This record gives sequence, C-alpha cells and structure tokens, in this order.
Amino acid sequence: DTCGGACLWTECERGDTLSTVDLRVDYLRKGRPETLFCDGRTVRLGNRVGVADMMVYHPGQQDQPDQPVATAKAVYNIRRERS
Repeated sequence: DTCGGACLWTECERGDTLSTVDLRVDYLRKGRPETLFCDGRTVRLGNRVGVADMMVYHPGQQDQPDQPVATAKAVYNIRRERS
C-alpha cells in the first residue's frame, strides 16, 4: 500500500492527498527470511482516482519478473487541493 501510494504521490500536485479505496494482494510464492523490495507503477492518474500496480521480490531478482513473491493492485482516492 505504501509503495503504490508513493508511486502516485510523486505525480500529484503539492497539497493533494491520497487515501486507499481498494487493495488486492496476490501471494505467489514463499518468501525467504530476508529483505523484500517492492516496485510500483502508475497505471492511471485521473482527477479523482489513481491506480497503481506493485511487484514484491527478493534482492537480485528485479530482472526476473517471472519470480515475484507477490503482486498487488491498488485504487486510491485523490483529493486535489483547492487553489
């Protein structure tokens, strides 16, 4: 959720706020007891809604997209700051 929100946040205007509307996580394989990384990608950034995709993987596996530990898709409500 943090990765997806941060991904969209980088494309919002200063003063805009985000809140999670929906988050789906698919756990695909057992994770090892070590640090995990998450990459986020903005799918859509509208005026009121944003969508992000995330992929969780072990260090050194970012170039192996067929081996993620988990994937996620999230929808966020965007509240634009009034000027």
